[in-house]
Amino acid sequence: EVFFSYRINGSDNDDLFDPPHPMEDPIPLKAEHPDWLIHKWHVYWNFACEEGRKLKIAAIAEVAEHYDYDGISIDFARVPVLFPEGEQWRHRDMLTDFMQQVHATLRRIADLRGRPYLLAARVAEDIPGCHYDGMDVETWVREELVDILVIGTRTARTDIPSYRALTQGTPIKIYPSWDDHHSSDGYRLPSVEVWRGVCANWWRHRPDGIHTFNLMLPSPESEHALGI
Repeated sequence: EVFFSYRINGSDNDDLFDPPHPMEDPIPLKAEHPDWLIHKWHVYWNFACEEGRKLKIAAIAEVAEHYDYDGISIDFARVPVLFPEGEQWRHRDMLTDFMQQVHATLRRIADLRGRPYLLAARVAEDIPGCHYDGMDVETWVREELVDILVIGTRTARTDIPSYRALTQGTPIKIYPSWDDHHSSDGYRLPSVEVWRGVCANWWRHRPDGIHTFNLMLPSPESEHALGI
């Protein structure tokens, strides 16, 4: 299947992206509603605001209605700033409600087109990390709000066994994620041997597949090993 990957809380590449930049030309909606935003590293949407959640649901619905993908993958993990610091777990029901609405939206569109519209979510590498970010993945799994959980960012230490235990008895698939670009576990453009080792270790835990993120240019070592 082909999925549309949506970084749910990127910085939108406006002038608010880097605080040192002058805030002269932000995205109009951000300028009009500064109360919808979180200032941390950059400027992100605050999912504690109902209006912000509605904005994201509308964007997902627009993609699903206009483009014939097999599914949408919501990337929470790349920028997991969803709620004000210290309030993440307290607001978990808001994020669950968001996922319920996204799930219902995709089910409606699936019924209209006569075939499934799948939903994936990229989350933290372990369940406590999800809780820290305000993601109640246990409820998401219990209600089968997702078809795939993509787990991890910037690390090979994904807790596949815990996620496998959580999803046991459900149709939900598990895909550990390897980020080649952001110095995963101290590696910058790691050699192909590192890739093979990570994937071999993961495969021992029997995931349903493997996800890559920001797969950039290979290192000279990788080029040599691959005969490029």
